[in-house]
Amino acid sequence: MKLTIWIPNYNWWELLKETILSTKNLILDTNEYEILVIDNCSDDNSIKIVEDLKKEFVNIRFIANDKNVWRIWNRNKVLELALWERILILMSWDKLLKFDYNKYFNNLNILDCLVFWIQIWNNIHNHQAQNKNTFLDTKNILNQSISTLWCNYWLAPLQTHFILKKIVDKYKLKFDENYEFLADLKFLNEYIVYFNRINFIDLWIVKWWDWKNKTTFKKQLVMYSDFLKYFPYIFKKYTKKEINIKLFNIYIINQIFFIFINNKRIWIKWFSLLEIYNFIKYEIWNLLYIFSLILFPIYFIYIFINIKNNFKFPIYFNK
Repeated sequence: MKLTIWIPNYNWWELLKETILSTKNLILDTNEYEILVIDNCSDDNSIKIVEDLKKEFVNIRFIANDKNVWRIWNRNKVLELALWERILILMSWDKLLKFDYNKYFNNLNILDCLVFWIQIWNNIHNHQAQNKNTFLDTKNILNQSISTLWCNYWLAPLQTHFILKKIVDKYKLKFDENYEFLADLKFLNEYIVYFNRINFIDLWIVKWWDWKNKTTFKKQLVMYSDFLKYFPYIFKKYTKKEINIKLFNIYIINQIFFIFINNKRIWIKWFSLLEIYNFIKYEIWNLLYIFSLILFPIYFIYIFINIKNNFKFPIYFNK
């Protein structure tokens, strides 16, 4: 089997159906891929939705967990259960866009990696002075991204990767359960080093709805904790140098504001004062979220210099 499309779910029945229906956009014979739905003890209409769709999708495989387990554990479970050559992870609120699997993977070298993310195109290729459809040396770009601490987003979201089973099995790769926020990033960084070359394809294949996840300042503190654990470790591992902790803390705080401010829930869902009031009332941590917006103009300048300008002025963190 060429591909497993894995969809984790917990009480997203109204979006789960749309996610499964979107897999029709995959240009691949039905017997060449499976749709693996793993449900985390939903108490809504999710199971009925999947059972009904089984009549239309003969390649659906449904697994219901005995108990509600942590999402990182769930991801490790799919690495064991999937019947795949590659795996594409779709969250329950994602939609797969039209994609011809064979066009990109039939003749791909086993040690070449493709990442499908249109937003990273200018940042990667202009910075590397490369033409379109050019493979980049993985070790070079990894070292460069880590030395500038660009590695927190250079590999793009998990949904933009078709993860190769041979690599996962050979090197016994797993999602690290010690990282609540950075487990995906750590996994991808450890996964990508086993490829010789990487190409960022100027193609958007997944439409996702990040604003469906409620982001709170409390979650941002968890993110901050993960950054402090992970980046000094990976920085030393690849650059053989110690990180400048003072500069690093300033950088991470900026990154947190960047993620916070770009949370689309603010712009899409906050259309009334009543909703803002309820948001603060039920999650007191979000008062700090409001205050963080004051810093948006300052951080916009920071982002413009370091990202929009393709890192012509990179910040290095060596002592």
